[in-house]
Amino acid sequence: MGNAKLDYVMKKHIRYLVMIEKRPFCYRDFLDFEVDDKRYGMTHGTFRNKISKLTRGGYIQLEYYSVSAFYSLKGVGFTRPRREMTDNHTVVSPLSSVSSVSFIDTLPADKHALHDIRFRFKVDNI
Repeated sequence: MGNAKLDYVMKKHIRYLVMIEKRPFCYRDFLDFEVDDKRYGMTHGTFRNKISKLTRGGYIQLEYYSVSAFYSLKGVGFTRPRREMTDNHTVVSPLSSVSSVSFIDTLPADKHALHDIRFRFKVDNI
């Protein structure tokens, strides 16, 4: 695909995300996407090069950094989503008072619900 065609497709997808879906975009929106009933995709490096060109040209603007950088059309601003936090960060979750065995017993058997569990047991005379 030619460079001009990729620029056109990318701009059309950007307009769709910002104006129709009403959200900023990041590189993950361009790994695999559809424009005019055709599938497209680009690598992270290609995305960065295109975004750099579009930013310098005044077509888009950086909105905020989260895990990824999020962009929008120039003049169309979005606020960074709030992180939900507790009011008192010193409060310990009530889960900490539940024993590990009773906690595991309450989990549904048909779903994967835990990962990276480490138990430490102290056994005398072994």
